[in-house]
Amino acid sequence: MICTVTPFNLRLRFSVASCFVYNKLVELCLRRHYNGNMRLRSHIMKQKRKRGIIGNMANFTKEAIKATFIRMLEEQQFSDITVKNIVEECGINRNSFYYHYRDLPALLEEIIREESDAVIEKYSSVNSIVECFDAIEEFASHRKKAIMHIYRSVSRDVFERYLMKTGEYFISEYIDALAAEGNIDQHLIGRNKSIIVGYYKCLFFGVIIEWLESGMDEQLAKDFRRIFRLKADTADEIAAILRSQL
Repeated sequence: MICTVTPFNLRLRFSVASCFVYNKLVELCLRRHYNGNMRLRSHIMKQKRKRGIIGNMANFTKEAIKATFIRMLEEQQFSDITVKNIVEECGINRNSFYYHYRDLPALLEEIIREESDAVIEKYSSVNSIVECFDAIEEFASHRKKAIMHIYRSVSRDVFERYLMKTGEYFISEYIDALAAEGNIDQHLIGRNKSIIVGYYKCLFFGVIIEWLESGMDEQLAKDFRRIFRLKADTADEIAAILRSQL
């Protein structure tokens, strides 16, 4: 397959192409010289896998697919992107795509999950309700154009699901931090923690959705952040809610 070279991701695409050509040449030699000895051919292919030759090619191809898809999402609506577009841009065939992903929604979900994991890793701890908001906002706005195209697509439920999970994680971490600092008595938490986490994750979810509906208006984000800064008594509020459940 002839691949049109573009400035985008040149090094990655060159590596994919190099691995692809190498493996094709090896397979051609195997067929030509060892066609009559299937056991020997199978043994050589196993050795290739052990040395990571095939695995490296698969990793390069998978990264190329994701990078190409993200770039396309930055430029066009999700509904306008097809598997055909992606494989042509990467210089691979459709089988290579379907080896890694069942369909485009599966590819989209993996990328969103990785974005969520990256934000969680970056904010290893949160010590205020403002930090919770900052972390969740970053997840929702890392690639603004791509996120807006996802949000306005039929697959927005995937993004919303991970938005809710990300919010749940940070609120849970915040409550644990309050308990560790002695701001909330440990005996007040227990089963009541899920009530607080449920309330605040829905609060953050609603705020972020409102922000997305505005087209990620910068001033609106600043206004929301200012409101959370004013809620300096969040720890006391959470403690009061927990006490009311006793």
